[in-house]
Amino acid sequence: MRTALVSITDTAIKRHAADAVSVLHDQQLRPLCFRYHSDRTTGTWYLVGRQFRSRWLKIGRWPEVPAAAIRKEAHKLLVVGADTSLASSKTLGEVLTWYRARASGNTTITEERRAAVDGILKKHLLSREPLMALPIDSLRKHDLDDHLMLPIQQVLKPATINKVFRVLKLATKTAHKLDVIGHDPLAGYRFGDFMNARLDPKPSALRTEDAATVLEQIHKATDHLPKAALLAWLMLLHGTRINETRLATWRDFDLSDGWWHIPARNTKTRRALRLPLTPMATQLIKQQRPENPGSKPVFSGYNAEPISRQQATNLVRQISQGKWSAHDLRKLARTVWADIGIDYMIGELLLNHTPSKLDRVYIHTYADKKTRQALEEYHQWLNTISENTLSSGRHAEEQAIEQHAEKH
Repeated sequence: MRTALVSITDTAIKRHAADAVSVLHDQQLRPLCFRYHSDRTTGTWYLVGRQFRSRWLKIGRWPEVPAAAIRKEAHKLLVVGADTSLASSKTLGEVLTWYRARASGNTTITEERRAAVDGILKKHLLSREPLMALPIDSLRKHDLDDHLMLPIQQVLKPATINKVFRVLKLATKTAHKLDVIGHDPLAGYRFGDFMNARLDPKPSALRTEDAATVLEQIHKATDHLPKAALLAWLMLLHGTRINETRLATWRDFDLSDGWWHIPARNTKTRRALRLPLTPMATQLIKQQRPENPGSKPVFSGYNAEPISRQQATNLVRQISQGKWSAHDLRKLARTVWADIGIDYMIGELLLNHTPSKLDRVYIHTYADKKTRQALEEYHQWLNTISENTLSSGRHAEEQAIEQHAEKH
């Protein structure tokens, strides 16, 4: 076996691949060495010495783990001892189990996001035993393709597969950043490496011309499903997300000054949102607001706690008879804003999308005034559509009564 003593870099590995050298020993970090595989385009990193359980301790593969990264890992092993390293012993399953436990207690993300991550890990990743048994230090693209990306295409849509892939990437990235593993085996991997499918956003079930029908359905639900109707009204009037709406308390509505305050803990972006209350919105809230409401949830369940996301979803589905969802109301609001000429940035602010640094400067200049003007204009548009719809309905009803009278 021919060896060479060099300063091991990625360039040096490629250069000596044309030689008959089998092993490269690093002249600065002597225990570190690199052994070529038979194809001469890949290889394995080792630490060599009597202090290790095996005189040749495998710590990674190349080119998945580049020279710069392996030096950092090798130095850590030599300082704290090889037995403390997880890089050469952990399986993907162990890493994902660790990440699942960590994510469950991560309060920097919403409860909904924690549940989504946990569901993806449990249902689509940890349940795949062959994939979970793969060692981190030798995980390669074809392993991921064979044990995950190809099989999962048979049962899931591309958009869902992308979510699974993103959770997997985040898990290994987090484990590497926190020194749970010596390197990130998925660093540099992209969804497009495995699938060429377009990830187009899901189209809305509602268009501007559907607004009249939606308003009629909400009006009809007001008597027998008052809470469901208010939930739908608030989302349609303000373009809010279902969680931002269902978690509202009566205290959040400042009717005297005309603002709906949505606390940061209830928003997806973790940024507090303040929305103007127009006369139309204020009237709807007053109709259902109890005396001395305090900080009680607007949409409470049997235990006086806010209803769950699924319960809120079901309420909206009852109104729409399954033809449109809560998120479709948000999309409809955004579509109408664009159609009636509301400024794009004002629309982004109302939706509580995360602004860029330049956008923040724009927003702070005259945001409050513009958002109120925008919602007043939008609500006037909705009111006109609503009145026309109700007027048409009454006219049709009167005609039916007259025709019935003439027959008899």
